[in-house]
Amino acid sequence: MKSQILFGLFLFLIWGKGFASEPVYPVWLIPDSLKENANVVIRFDDFSVDISNNYNAHISNRYAVTILNSRGDDHAEFLAPYDKLAKLSSFSIRIYDANGQLIEDVKSKEVQDYSAIPGFSLYQDTRVKYYKPSIRKYPFTMVISYQYTLNGYSQLPRWQPQSSPDMAIEKAVFTLSMPEENQVKWLEKNMPNERTERRDGKFITCTWEINRLAAFKPEFMQPYMKDVLPVVLVAPLDFNLEGYKGNMETWESYGLWANQLLEGKNNLPEETQIKMRELIAGSADTIEMVRRIYQYMQQHTRYVSIQLGIGGFQPFDAETVDRVGYGDCKALTNYTKSLLEAVQIPAVYNLVRAGDEASRIITDFPSQQFNHVILSVPLANDTLWLECTNQDMPFGYLGTFTDNRRALAITDKGGVLVRTKSYEADSNLICTTATFHVDADGNCNADFDICYNGLQYDEVFGFIHADAETQRKWLIDEFYIPNSELTDYAVTNLPGLTPQAKLKVNFEINRYGVKSGKRMFVALNPVDAFPDIPAREEERRFDIELRESYIHTDSIVFKLPAGYRIEYLPPQVELSSDFGQFSARVEQADGMVIYHRCLKVVEGRYDVSTYNEFYDFYSKIVKSDKAKLVLTSSDL
Repeated sequence: MKSQILFGLFLFLIWGKGFASEPVYPVWLIPDSLKENANVVIRFDDFSVDISNNYNAHISNRYAVTILNSRGDDHAEFLAPYDKLAKLSSFSIRIYDANGQLIEDVKSKEVQDYSAIPGFSLYQDTRVKYYKPSIRKYPFTMVISYQYTLNGYSQLPRWQPQSSPDMAIEKAVFTLSMPEENQVKWLEKNMPNERTERRDGKFITCTWEINRLAAFKPEFMQPYMKDVLPVVLVAPLDFNLEGYKGNMETWESYGLWANQLLEGKNNLPEETQIKMRELIAGSADTIEMVRRIYQYMQQHTRYVSIQLGIGGFQPFDAETVDRVGYGDCKALTNYTKSLLEAVQIPAVYNLVRAGDEASRIITDFPSQQFNHVILSVPLANDTLWLECTNQDMPFGYLGTFTDNRRALAITDKGGVLVRTKSYEADSNLICTTATFHVDADGNCNADFDICYNGLQYDEVFGFIHADAETQRKWLIDEFYIPNSELTDYAVTNLPGLTPQAKLKVNFEINRYGVKSGKRMFVALNPVDAFPDIPAREEERRFDIELRESYIHTDSIVFKLPAGYRIEYLPPQVELSSDFGQFSARVEQADGMVIYHRCLKVVEGRYDVSTYNEFYDFYSKIVKSDKAKLVLTSSDL
């Protein structure tokens, strides 16, 4: 009997293996502590960079990511750009259900393969492989692996396994291997553990490991995510990219390499040079001459993006851009530089990290940290900055995309760190004046006049150049006044070194004044109220970062209905702190109430220890912005 039981168990184990494989990353193995605040869990991430010499390297990554719910869908994809310098040698994608059972082994033909920039013949060798599953039954797990061979490089990938706050990490390992004679440098930020280092003959292997790193809730006005998440940056010292040898020990040496890539790229056709000389004829003012040439460039080119291979660093020559009429930021900046040099106006090519939400470069770690190029024109007592990729951008204006940050000026003597134009608070204004005609039923006709100045011009830049349907939708969403109808609007665009836009808007609003018995309650701040802030954090984790200095002023006249008198006016509010200043007051005169408000925000990074003071400052602003005027009917 005993032997029969053992034989039966043996058959069960054999058949079991035939019908159900061993689970792969089943969801029940995820600790509860890693599910808190998480939409995604990295079960395992094995990332390695193996450097052969200053020309070749091999990159390998195998990772498993569990998508807990639909909010994690952005992480459920495979995206692999490649070209002749970065060869994607192999990849695989498998998908498992919550129990760890295989539900899809993705075939190569199911993965899209397309040109990185379709329709532009100059960029046909840059391609992308992309796959996104259509699974909507959560949770599920993707196990992805891929290998790259780099045939020349000037940058190496950063390791940042936790790419967003809603991502938890079970285990992640980064291995960097290099020969002693071709060492690289690295910079660790926010790493929870020390790296380990091993020497094996003439090779050095460094390993970083992260275990059980929880997801977390973002905090109000915290620093950029890239500045607070764990990361290891890696950069070569000596490198070779398609025969262009360089060194990255200093910004100066890196700039010398970048300057090599510009040599011989300013070859404009003679007829275009003649055209530039004719264009500036009659002007002796440098700014006016630069303006004319800049606007010529805007009218005769368009922008496309290219970030791979040597094309990610070297612009196409000016003659090619002149002929085809398009280029990326490098090509268009170099083209504009060449147009200016054709009339003996020197200009400087600058590498910059662009983006409204882009973290700033690490100045003590010379490396390829840039994603954009802009042009500067030195003047006697100032510098003109030119964004060459937008055909509608006002001359000499950078906007929040590239303002007030370090850039690397590329000169014949190497790279020099410079700072782009900074727009002070007094230049960054939104000034609102409005008149509300309130009737006895609480309905209003409201006229707004709003001026956007400096960096606040970015708020309406897209609106100015949109079609009428998009403009109307933007106005309704931006003003968001319940029970209102947009009846008319007009915009005046005043481009310049510090641009300005003026907007006139009219709304008909039903029941703006809320009646309750004999009283009517009228909100004093209809469109510029500071949004509610999250509840006070018991244990603040990060510093406070205010990324832009600006001033908002409001002056709103409420013309009161006949038969109503004022029962209550909110008290005056005056606030002052390191973070800024705020004031609000109400005055009455001749059947009117006039509301005055001013908010000034001071850019800066403030220590976490000031959080309570910061929270109190903004809480008082929110409370003030909710203030209401109370009217009483004299007829009841």
